[in-house]
Amino acid sequence: MAPAALAVVPGCDSAHPTRIGGGLYGYPDTRALNALIGVEAFNGQQVDRNGALLNTDSYSWIVHVNPALPLEGSTDPHARRDWNDPAQQCVSANVRQVFIEVYPRRPPNGFPTDFTRFGEAAHYGQPITPNADNQILLRLPVRDEQSGNTGYVNGYITANGGPVPDPDKSDHRPKDPRVHAWVGALVRCGGIGCLGRAACDQ
Repeated sequence: MAPAALAVVPGCDSAHPTRIGGGLYGYPDTRALNALIGVEAFNGQQVDRNGALLNTDSYSWIVHVNPALPLEGSTDPHARRDWNDPAQQCVSANVRQVFIEVYPRRPPNGFPTDFTRFGEAAHYGQPITPNADNQILLRLPVRDEQSGNTGYVNGYITANGGPVPDPDKSDHRPKDPRVHAWVGALVRCGGIGCLGRAACDQ
């Protein structure tokens, strides 16, 4: 007897049978967002959406949502509130885990990152079920100055009486040490501080 064919999510194909997407909006205001979603996909090693190995530090793929919306987002009930990108939501069954970062952007073309109303967020270590519809909710928190509950953490990092250089930069120019912090369990530390790799949505 021939083995049963693996499932393919409707709208996808046999080379990309898995769907990854989900809701995306501001929290707690539920506004539609101008946002960039960077996805790092893994199957033991980093892969692209086709399941091919990547030898780079870049994202596996990027999704731009509502690049024409203003910084404050939109209360229009018909505006897009998901990151189910038609061209990139279907991926290889080799994708088994994703690390997602979400950044608020500004028009006219969704560039650059701007934190006037919303903070950034991350959803790390998310397991992916192959040949299934994986819907991952992403929410950007409203800043404290805009009646939300997120903001900046300021501080200094020193070692041996001097600033700690940023290990992510290799151009040997003067460094600007920074801390990137997300709510959640700490599972990774770097020379510029600690990066909490955990889900930020509440």
